[in-house]
Amino acid sequence: MFDQLDDELFVMTDAMEALAELERGTDRTLIAQRSSQRLEIRTGIKVQPADASHRHRFNMEGLTADISNGGCMVLVPRAVLPGDMFWVTFEPTHVRVGSLFARCLRCRLVQEDLYEVGFRFLQDIDLGSLVVQERALEPSVAGAT
Repeated sequence: MFDQLDDELFVMTDAMEALAELERGTDRTLIAQRSSQRLEIRTGIKVQPADASHRHRFNMEGLTADISNGGCMVLVPRAVLPGDMFWVTFEPTHVRVGSLFARCLRCRLVQEDLYEVGFRFLQDIDLGSLVVQERALEPSVAGAT
């Protein structure tokens, strides 16, 4: 009798551990576990294969949703495979990052012809010097009017 009870308790414990593991994988939990600050910056980005000999074969433009010191979230018109490496180039108007190697961590369909892609940079960037100062942009805007 006690052996059967022990077996049922172990099965119940395994089920509870599996449920707890699923709860830890929710978006809310993942966001809470992020170790870096994210800046909501909308700027253009060009995505190309990381291999220099293949960059001319694939060129996709998108828009950033946010940037952190370790990666970015991008909206693009085509899906890319998680795990693939890319050469990403940021539009210099809003951010001073230039080009970086990045790995696709996830790709999710948002709507037809629009995908949300999470990239992880191979090297961290300094968020303090990332954003182009708004004051530096004002004189060129004022001179254009």
